[in-house]
Amino acid sequence: MVLVGIFAACPIALFRYKKRTGDYYPMLAVLLIAAPGALIGGSLMYGITNIKDWYLLTSAASFEEFINNAVLIFGGSVFYGGLIGGMLTAGIAIRVKKYPAELITDVAAPTIALFHTFGRIGCFLAGCCYGIESEYGFPLRHYFPDGSVVEVVRVPVQLYEAGFELILFFVLSFILRKNWLNGRIFALYIILYSVWRFFAEYLRGDLHRGFIFGLYTSQFLSIIMATVATGYIVVRTIRDPMKQTDI
Repeated sequence: MVLVGIFAACPIALFRYKKRTGDYYPMLAVLLIAAPGALIGGSLMYGITNIKDWYLLTSAASFEEFINNAVLIFGGSVFYGGLIGGMLTAGIAIRVKKYPAELITDVAAPTIALFHTFGRIGCFLAGCCYGIESEYGFPLRHYFPDGSVVEVVRVPVQLYEAGFELILFFVLSFILRKNWLNGRIFALYIILYSVWRFFAEYLRGDLHRGFIFGLYTSQFLSIIMATVATGYIVVRTIRDPMKQTDI
């Protein structure tokens, strides 16, 4: 589903960028550079949430056991980690090559939401990132090392998020097409998603997500991301008053 998301979102980003500039290469270059950053960032953040298990790396009796433990600790992915990693690597590429940062981020924002839509569907199909127990949901089978299987009905929070992301894709696409909030669409995406994610965490039933100051890791990051994005929009708007085409 991640691959489906890539092949659905990236062509849209390239088409929209080329439509505005006549050239798709800068957008393609940034996407290609951001991809490994997102992959590494997501895995590192997953590893941070499993920091309590890092001792397994030093206690491994063999290289094979070390690799198995490393996969256990860093083998998953946290979306915020991927987002931050992608932002950092994309930012470096944009700065070095002097690409138009605001246009690239504006075009990228809706397509990130579309990509994430398919990613969350993948979570549902894989049975990860599952929701709390509820009679209004879908059965999810849990397999245990002793071979036993328990089927529990859980809230399909992955599908809720996929639906929200799809709506976000259309909303941000509409804003982009209308030339509203130029240079601030990506920040708007961060704000809207962060607010959603903060409250959606209460519907999550998996407990391997880490805690910071009494909040789940993603809730803590949501507050930081939304605060920074809001500050950016305020400062950017004061510095460069909104034009007639802005809202």
